[in-house]
Amino acid sequence: QAQPSVEAMPDDRLFNKAPEAYAYEFQSGGVVDMLVKLLDDFASKKSTMMKEELQASHAFKLMMQQLTDNTENAKHEIKKKSVVRAETQQAKAQAEGDLAQTTKDMKEDQAYLETTASLCQQKSDDFKSRQDLRGEELATIQKAIELISSDAVAGAGERHLPTLLQLHASAAAGRALARVRSAAHRSPAEERVR
Repeated sequence: QAQPSVEAMPDDRLFNKAPEAYAYEFQSGGVVDMLVKLLDDFASKKSTMMKEELQASHAFKLMMQQLTDNTENAKHEIKKKSVVRAETQQAKAQAEGDLAQTTKDMKEDQAYLETTASLCQQKSDDFKSRQDLRGEELATIQKAIELISSDAVAGAGERHLPTLLQLHASAAAGRALARVRSAAHRSPAEERVR
């Protein structure tokens, strides 16, 4: 009878067994959370960096366009100023040539003026000399007329006629001599004008 009681009682060794364990517990939950958080951070940073890169690229393109425009404008200004400079240099060269020609003409005109002034002075002096000579001749003729008309000479014509003819020839020779002397005193410039 004892046997059925042993069998009826459960075996204590069965109760001393280790409790049944749960299924495998995941121990890397913190790492996964950290990786998910890093993924979100990286995605956010990537988005921010892509926006910044897009803005930087846009700013670069704008700056390049502005620099290109500035370069084109500068080239246009250089070309325009080069044309103006060339025209200015040509005008300067023309003006210098005109100045040289005008200076040469002025010197020639001054020399001509001096020559003409000298010639005019010479002619004035010659005219005055001739006027003085004519005045003396007229005074001499007047004295001769008075002398011939005087009573002292009034009948002596027949007596001295041959001598008077000689005097007349002598007076004509004197006038011719005066003309020769006057011509000898004339300047070469005066001769060219005549």
